[in-house]
Amino acid sequence: MIFSSRRLFGFALCLTLLAGFIDALGFIRLGGVFLSFMSGNSTRLSVMSLEGSAWNVILLLMIIGLFVIGVAAGSFVARHAGEKHAERVLALVSVLLTAAAASSVFSFDVIAVGCMTLAMGAANMTFAKQGEAGSGITYMTGTLVKIGQSLAARLDGDKKAGAAKYAALWLSLLTGAVLGTLCYGFAGMASLWCAAVFSFGLYLAARKKFSS
Repeated sequence: MIFSSRRLFGFALCLTLLAGFIDALGFIRLGGVFLSFMSGNSTRLSVMSLEGSAWNVILLLMIIGLFVIGVAAGSFVARHAGEKHAERVLALVSVLLTAAAASSVFSFDVIAVGCMTLAMGAANMTFAKQGEAGSGITYMTGTLVKIGQSLAARLDGDKKAGAAKYAALWLSLLTGAVLGTLCYGFAGMASLWCAAVFSFGLYLAARKKFSS
């Protein structure tokens, strides 16, 4: 899905950057487990189950389960928020990331990771329509497919086909992951405060947009 509104597309870019940031923190902290990319975790789950790594299987099942619960929570909020669904979902994401950051202060990393995963699930419902997912924010496989389709359309003579916005979303996720990696190197899990503040800023921006 590509957004016709520049403001909505700007929100999408910011959210994919946030997703990359959080995913990088979780990936480093958990040694190769994603907090927003459940396809990768599902593949790892299959491999780990055959290798007999019980702890990794349990961890992956918990992460996948929490992500689904986060999506359900975001969907519930979106269903009952009407035109303000983006604002309300971002408020939920902000609360979860703040809880994650606060938990990291006391080294409650299990709670922090849980809240981070819930937040990533909920974030995918920011652009929901009647509680149904409108655009994936934390995964880019579909976006890369769209880039390929756009390139094929260009080769076929369709001058209106463009991959720029899809590429921008992908690059935004990569940028967030780079920033997350750098911040983790300096501050560890305390980097979550940056994510919480950024998310709250997005909430305030969405509140202004939908109140105007």
